[in-house]
Amino acid sequence: MKSRLEETNHMRKLMGLDLITENILSLLAPAFIAAKSVIGLEVGSLHIRNALRFLMVQKDKSTNSDYSDDEINFIAAIVCEKSKKKGGCNPKNWGMVMTPDDYGLKYNGNNTYTQNIDNMDELSRSVSLGLGSSTIVDNGDNWKLTDFYDFDNARKFKNNGGEDRKKIYDSLLNLPDDMLNNIKGLVGDDKTKYIERMMAWIHSFGYKGFPIELTIPKKNCEYCNSSK
Repeated sequence: MKSRLEETNHMRKLMGLDLITENILSLLAPAFIAAKSVIGLEVGSLHIRNALRFLMVQKDKSTNSDYSDDEINFIAAIVCEKSKKKGGCNPKNWGMVMTPDDYGLKYNGNNTYTQNIDNMDELSRSVSLGLGSSTIVDNGDNWKLTDFYDFDNARKFKNNGGEDRKKIYDSLLNLPDDMLNNIKGLVGDDKTKYIERMMAWIHSFGYKGFPIELTIPKKNCEYCNSSK
């Protein structure tokens, strides 16, 4: 009996997926590089840029240079707000985790925020989708935020209809039918779910995703600066 790895490699050869993958990436690469040089990474939503990096099978660490000033300042404001709510600027005291819900805040001016998870603005939604859940630690005058961008969670969940996603991803034999079902799902309201399911197939070819490491400044957080 063939192992799962042997079956996967066999199916890749039969379907020509190695060549297909190389061709897709060779077509995407020049377009992505041109977009970076012409319009810069600050243009476009964070979750779209990170998805493109994933499609490009990026392995290098993503850092502040890949983020706009607005995105970094927004994350800093959210961490500052969470610090105030939790009563401390050292994330060690409140679990060291930033979640997508944390970014569902709308800035009202005068350093006040409203929970707005059901109606996020574009920046909130983009950062929430682009980062997901991440780890954050104190780093002197800054916070250090780390994450790993992948679609591994989409491969594990069993949905309400009883579909076991893990079993589907276990064999490349399931890829054609699943991709077709996901494409059909894009006509509905829950487009993100089906896009994530399609992206998750890339893990079946051995790619694991890429690390994220951001330096988030405290300098504009009045609460943390006043409590030193």
